[in-house]
Amino acid sequence: MSTSSKGPETGVSDEMWIVRAGQGARHVDEFIAGSYVAIDFTDFAGENLSGTDEAALRARATSPAEGKYAGQLASFAYKIAVGDLVIVPRITNRNRDYLVARITDAYEHVRHSAESGPHRRAVQWLGRFERECRTCS
Repeated sequence: MSTSSKGPETGVSDEMWIVRAGQGARHVDEFIAGSYVAIDFTDFAGENLSGTDEAALRARATSPAEGKYAGQLASFAYKIAVGDLVIVPRITNRNRDYLVARITDAYEHVRHSAESGPHRRAVQWLGRFERECRTCS
């Protein structure tokens, strides 16, 4: 992971994270319409993580796969900060691009969430760039 150089006067960060929108980017339209990114992992931790710390979440892992889930959930809930950038790959039959957003709010758990999962972060969509773009600005 890169180190953040968030400026206190702007709240803007150069920290970047990748959040996938499910297999085949199937949740990307939901993400765009709702102005959020989300992850699931409800089989591992479906409850609100606001009352749990990272160490307790990681201690639940009893297998290598659960260790990966714990690491991804910990990053999503505890390490991604307001102002950080998020890249969402949208590689489908129709699109071959990446969406760019900025995190605008703290971790949130949505009890009766859409299929994308209950663990959410609100975002402001900033734009997109093509997968094969060589001179994007």
